[in-house]
Amino acid sequence: MANENMDSKLKLQKNIRTRFASLGVQLGAEGIAPKKKQHDFLIENVVNGGFEENQFGSFFYTETKYSVGKEYGNQTLEIISMPESIQRTLTPTQTESNPSDFIFIDTETSGLSGGVGTWAFMVGVVRQLEDEFVAKQFFMRNPSEERAMLYGFEQFIEDAKVIVSFNGKSFDVPMLRTRFQMQRMTSDLFQMAHYDLLHISRRLWRYNLDDRRLGNLEVLKLGVHRSHDDVPGFIIPTLYREYLKSGDARPLKSIFYHNLVDIVSLVTLTKLLNQNFDFAQPLDRPAAEWFGLAKHAEAVEMIPEAIDAYLNALYNGLEPELEKKANYNLASIYKHHKQWEKAIEVWDPMAQAGDIEACVELAKAFEHRNQEFSDFVKNENSLASLEDKKKTVAFALQWTQLAIDYVFESSLMSSFYLSDLNHRKYRIDDKIQRLEEKIEKEKLNETNK
Repeated sequence: MANENMDSKLKLQKNIRTRFASLGVQLGAEGIAPKKKQHDFLIENVVNGGFEENQFGSFFYTETKYSVGKEYGNQTLEIISMPESIQRTLTPTQTESNPSDFIFIDTETSGLSGGVGTWAFMVGVVRQLEDEFVAKQFFMRNPSEERAMLYGFEQFIEDAKVIVSFNGKSFDVPMLRTRFQMQRMTSDLFQMAHYDLLHISRRLWRYNLDDRRLGNLEVLKLGVHRSHDDVPGFIIPTLYREYLKSGDARPLKSIFYHNLVDIVSLVTLTKLLNQNFDFAQPLDRPAAEWFGLAKHAEAVEMIPEAIDAYLNALYNGLEPELEKKANYNLASIYKHHKQWEKAIEVWDPMAQAGDIEACVELAKAFEHRNQEFSDFVKNENSLASLEDKKKTVAFALQWTQLAIDYVFESSLMSSFYLSDLNHRKYRIDDKIQRLEEKIEKEKLNETNK
């Protein structure tokens, strides 16, 4: 009987072990590796920083201070007012601002694709507090510290009004929004105006810089040269994941350096862009930059500034392709604002040089806007008015015929071009014929008076 009870007990234990094993639970210490010894290279022993505690726990941070006006590269660290052309790009709109209203942010993440499974393990922020810039880097040693780190970050940016970032609209802010939502936390960050320097840099330097990444702009425009302590951004997620496994914080020192240079460079890049997009500043610049400024001014509906910038771009000598675009954009502005004489002044030399589209624009202008080119004021059906109309429409026919000739002379023997141009020519011929009939009728009426 005792043996039967023992067999039943062993069988039950075996069943329990099998059941727990299926759930991933092990009974006893057999086969379990001893707990790893805490690594000697802790973050506080590698990076000069400290710990901050709040109701959600603790996190590691660093703090670096720079006096306002300190030289950094070829610039000085200071915040200057945003020009109107920049203010018009911000959503929500932001006009008057104090230096303390700006926060310059950049994140380092555990992955580059974003999503709920990616952490922003480091958030770097610079803001001006009184007479110095304070660069604070918030870091979580492991995911359990995320809530405390995000709360500390939120406290630091309290009362700010404008985010300044480099590609933050597409990456950093959406990433932070996801992390705050995952922690069921709110932040004023997502109601602030956002000044994304990537988009503004592209508008200014798109036509004369092939590489407009922040690192390249630092070298070419800001005079900032990173030391050997830096690390390529694409390696950073791997370094952090290795740190989570090993506890060895030594590779993280280069990440802190990388992030610090990023956020401080945002301050000087903002200053440089504000100066360049202030159209009241009499700055010398290459023709390609004038062209970028012109397109920006046109996009934010600062039309007088756009016209001046296009004229400066053309005056300073653009490459042929950009020259053609600048002329077309300039003529388009004149056309939109019914400044026909100025538009014709732009189209005419282009058409004479063999530009088919310029010929078509001239034909359209003379055909449909002939009243605006004539001198008559009172009776548009008078003989003088009719003859003036005929003369104007005849110019439309001349430019249409020239466009047809250019099509035949070039390799653009497409049915689309010829069909459209021939249709336009037929319509103008008919319009001239009807005007001639009206003129003859009006002459007969005056003779019979």
